[in-house]
Amino acid sequence: MAVILREVLTALVYLHHENKLHRDIKSANVLLSSNGDVKLADFGVTGQLPAPRSKTDAFVGTPYWMSPEVVKQSGYGPAADIWSVGILAIELSEGEPPYADLHPMKVLHLIPRNPPPELSPTHSKAFREFVSLCLKRDAKLRPSASELLKHRFIRGAKGNRTLVPVIQEAQLQRRLNASEDAGFVEPAATPAPEPEAWEWASVRSRTKVASSEGHAAQRNESVPRGNLGAPSRFSTITSLFRRDRPRNSSGVARVIRLDRAPEDADN
Repeated sequence: MAVILREVLTALVYLHHENKLHRDIKSANVLLSSNGDVKLADFGVTGQLPAPRSKTDAFVGTPYWMSPEVVKQSGYGPAADIWSVGILAIELSEGEPPYADLHPMKVLHLIPRNPPPELSPTHSKAFREFVSLCLKRDAKLRPSASELLKHRFIRGAKGNRTLVPVIQEAQLQRRLNASEDAGFVEPAATPAPEPEAWEWASVRSRTKVASSEGHAAQRNESVPRGNLGAPSRFSTITSLFRRDRPRNSSGVARVIRLDRAPEDADN
């Protein structure tokens, strides 16, 4: 897990040096290759700041990963991306972001009012400390991406090649899932009523993928939809550590698909 967070932070160091904000950091926008390369993707809502230490107040991002200052539109800078990294870390470790069972509009109400989310005590002290630093309510107290790269949790990350065995296991699981799905015929879908504006389901309801029988289910609408089912050098890690997967003694999902994160405990 620390490997993925290290690579995301490395990408942010470059972006922030160029006075750019990603503004939509989440697992759906992190890509993993078969040889362990990790890439930050989807720059469709990236913002350009006019100068260092300047701010913007544009309401951009995905609610569950938004920082308090983005929700309040009170002016934000690179520290908003750091908050999203903290939420990403929780997503990788817990299987979903905080408030995943709630409607996004409710989440937008809670983020600026509730205390910052915390990891459970089952995780290492270094990991909990890392997340706590990312999720400081006061944006001025959050470390920069370059400072977080020096944190002991990130410095303890192993090399990218350590992801390869997990990815290979995932590829095998994908092939098994494909063979199980080969004989399944999708029933005719009943047209859904036209949703009202801002009518979103919770993350949990939208991130359901294949059931134990291999039947396809809903995808999260925030996930890029290009090249569905087509082989690609990089795959998203959207469903990393899903809650319904068998988990090892560290609480990490044991069986993953290619679009899942490595399960090397906290590291």
